[in-house]
Amino acid sequence: MTRAVSGLPAGLPTYAVETLMCSLWSGYFGRPVEPDDDFFDLGGDSLAVLDIVPAAREHGLELRASQALRHPTPARLAEALTAPEPGRPAPRRLLDLVTAALDGAAAGEAAVGGALDEAAAGRPGLGDGSAAGGAVEGAGGAEPPEAGAGRPLFVVHSDSHRAAEHAALLRFGLGRPVQGVRLPGLDGTVTDGPGVVRAAGRVAEAVRARQPGGPVALAGFGLGAVFAYEAACALSAAGRRVEPLVLVSPALPGAPVPPRSTLAAERVAVLGARFGLGDDDGPRELLERAHAAGWFTDVASAADLVAAQAAWVELTAAVAGHRPGGFAGRALLAADATRLAAAEEVWRPALGPVEVCRLEHGLRSPTGALRDPRLAAALRKECGA
Repeated sequence: MTRAVSGLPAGLPTYAVETLMCSLWSGYFGRPVEPDDDFFDLGGDSLAVLDIVPAAREHGLELRASQALRHPTPARLAEALTAPEPGRPAPRRLLDLVTAALDGAAAGEAAVGGALDEAAAGRPGLGDGSAAGGAVEGAGGAEPPEAGAGRPLFVVHSDSHRAAEHAALLRFGLGRPVQGVRLPGLDGTVTDGPGVVRAAGRVAEAVRARQPGGPVALAGFGLGAVFAYEAACALSAAGRRVEPLVLVSPALPGAPVPPRSTLAAERVAVLGARFGLGDDDGPRELLERAHAAGWFTDVASAADLVAAQAAWVELTAAVAGHRPGGFAGRALLAADATRLAAAEEVWRPALGPVEVCRLEHGLRSPTGALRDPRLAAALRKECGA
């Protein structure tokens, strides 16, 4: 049998390994097992591992007992087994397409003023998060928050999990409407630090148009956290109070800017490993498997998905070259324990009073933060729920 990363059968994506491990653990422990359930909390020990490892191998996973003990949740174990090995090349066909999209990207300004998509918690037809799957085109096309529903939380989403982030915020029960902002630069036009500031300024203008007065609550996920931060700075400079500003698993500005080709190869290698792609697989296979795992659910076509990866490369390079200014309002910084020290080193000097939320999901996937109860509790506290 042809083998892929870490002994897995070729073409087996991370979410499939996660599902398999949940099933194996459930059968062993005689109870339903979720991706974040801890093996030891379920009653597992070194003897249980000796039973589960052979069962996993029967399904083609060359799992070692040491791996099962070191990564004690199905989600962590699945990521560990499908992480790209050092030096492993990216799937060739997909990398060629992303590289071509980078080379052919046209310059221009992105209009984000109409990229707000809103969903008030508890409003019929929107409470299921369905509105997060598609942006409201045109600022005049969306209704303002319901009277008496409280100030909205404006959220600048990540590039990959907009629908899941929106659904999680509604599930957290924040006691206020949630209005999503599509990540600026998804058309590939934000290519440097000044471009980040300009795009964030347009986010601030869109927020002012939706909420003309009163304090503004802002949040951002991943790359979106950088734009939420700069939008907060722009609003503060214009005399608006921003409270709170929430940065969830934020990208880290101020790093050395790697070549676009290096970023593209690293991005495609990670996606290839996570979704079990080979050299002959392309964007259609990525789209199908990513949608099955809940990634890029608002990307409709294979061509758009290629463009989205090229845009991610440009945005990542732009953010790496960006230097945050200063924000004096109340802030919440939430990051997993494995990356919290790096996040604090970058973001503490750029923030005023900051509450730090240490997450414990241990995942590289953005879904880890969305499932972490510590984030839900911290957001409810910050939003006054």
